[in-house]
Amino acid sequence: MTDTLLQITGPGFCCGVVARDGKVIQAAPIVARVIRNGMSGEQVRDQCRKMGWTWEVVSRTTSA
Repeated sequence: MTDTLLQITGPGFCCGVVARDGKVIQAAPIVARVIRNGMSGEQVRDQCRKMGWTWEVVSRTTSA
């Protein structure tokens, strides 16, 4: 199992999104309307580009 923390930054905000094994499991309320649970990494990337937001991986942890 791999958990990934993404930082999403847009005009006036910076927030986090947590993905498990490549699927969003939790998004900050400010982006939850467009970044939904179950979205893939590619969908998050595409949505961020569409909205003019930047994103980056902050951390990645793997557990058994």
